[in-house]
Amino acid sequence: RRVLFRSIPTEVWLTSYKINQSEVEMAGNALDFNLISDFMKKLGESELIADVTLQNTSQGKDDRGASVATFAVKAKRKN
Repeated sequence: RRVLFRSIPTEVWLTSYKINQSEVEMAGNALDFNLISDFMKKLGESELIADVTLQNTSQGKDDRGASVATFAVKAKRKN
């Protein structure tokens, strides 16, 4: 989990995550789509995570009504 949290830019926040024996699934928001790409790149560079895949992304609103990029990613855990 520490690797996961070190990979998150300050302008990206997770709304949910699930870690099991073989996979990591995350969903969240970012101030823009480029930050999601940066986050995925950092995850992919990790020694513990591989095959980071964007499941979906869209333009959304946060709790205050501000425009954000929403996303869901999936990755495999390295053994």
